[in-house]
Amino acid sequence: MRNLLAKDHSFLRGLLVDSAVRQFLGGPVPEAQVQATITREIAAAAQEPSWIVTQDDQPCGLVTLSLHKDGEAMELSYQFMPRVWGDGVAIWACTQALQHAFGPMALPHVIAETQAANTRSIVLLKRLGFVEWERLPRFGALQTIYKLNRDRDV
Repeated sequence: MRNLLAKDHSFLRGLLVDSAVRQFLGGPVPEAQVQATITREIAAAAQEPSWIVTQDDQPCGLVTLSLHKDGEAMELSYQFMPRVWGDGVAIWACTQALQHAFGPMALPHVIAETQAANTRSIVLLKRLGFVEWERLPRFGALQTIYKLNRDRDV
């Protein structure tokens, strides 16, 4: 895992336009919005932790800790290319991010939001120790917010 850099432009583009990756994230980003989205993501990385996850020296995922839409809690977010789904990369990378959140950042808790229909993400969050905290309609679908307190082993 390494910090997100401007050189990751083409990998970020790949995440944004991949229909499998974006299935529960509103679908592939329209081509007219891809560049602006990449620019925002790279700019945000200067303010909040964002990591590129690699496997065999090739980028395969993005993990971030950023301010949630509620404006209060920090949120763990992640996107991984389908080629690494199910091989343990996501749980390893998210664990690293959570150790950063509860260690150097000293956060009292972290939340994660996912569509209630996104069973793969829900399984990952539960394996990480997150518990369901809230359900709400947003983005045209039922969302579930999960919470993990710092006093849990990560």
